[in-house]
Amino acid sequence: MINEFVKNFKMCASSTTPKISYEEFKEAYEKDEAILVDVREAYERDLVSVNIAQHIPMSELYESHTNLDKSIMIVTMCSHKNRADIAGMFLNSNGYNAKVLNETFAGFVDKLVEDANPIQCT
Repeated sequence: MINEFVKNFKMCASSTTPKISYEEFKEAYEKDEAILVDVREAYERDLVSVNIAQHIPMSELYESHTNLDKSIMIVTMCSHKNRADIAGMFLNSNGYNAKVLNETFAGFVDKLVEDANPIQCT
């Protein structure tokens, strides 16, 4: 269970997930080399969501991670990056190539709004 994973590791600088900027994510996403996984809980997503993100709440990641493709970069995001970092560490420890979006959820939305060439949703 993800709760056991969280209990069994000590968070330190060397155990954080690699970061990726909005610009790097956008480029990889547009080349179909990355997906965005929103690990916020359902009640948070119900308030505001981004249609390009796959929603897997942190509380369901342990049970659902096997549905993710290990051949593509997985970029995690949440409200403040803490859960995204834990989710990324969990995914990386299970053989995925995970990175954390450098921006918070609000920062990501701001970048989408101000971007002259927004990501094209398919």
